[in-house]
Amino acid sequence: MKKNISIDVASFYQSDYKQLSWTTQDSNQPGTSTLDGQDADQSEISSAVKKHLQQIGKSLPEGENLSDYEMSLLFEEGLDDKQKKEFTAAFNDSNTRDESY
Repeated sequence: MKKNISIDVASFYQSDYKQLSWTTQDSNQPGTSTLDGQDADQSEISSAVKKHLQQIGKSLPEGENLSDYEMSLLFEEGLDDKQKKEFTAAFNDSNTRDESY
């Protein structure tokens, strides 16, 4: 059975794409991926999401990678439908299950 990573989508928009908060089912400590200003270009959501996923993959315990996890997107009430669709599309485009991260 795969472990789960829950991704807090609101954190992405609240930080202007610079941060993405996440938690794993076996950890009480949340993780946060942070991009510098150059990597968080608002015109390229897919690129920012992909870079965040790479950072999350690098933060996992040694010997584990993203393909060992199921990922779920958590949408707070404050997000509008456009943001939900936009992030989901970028996530699906970026989530290639590339085992290199």
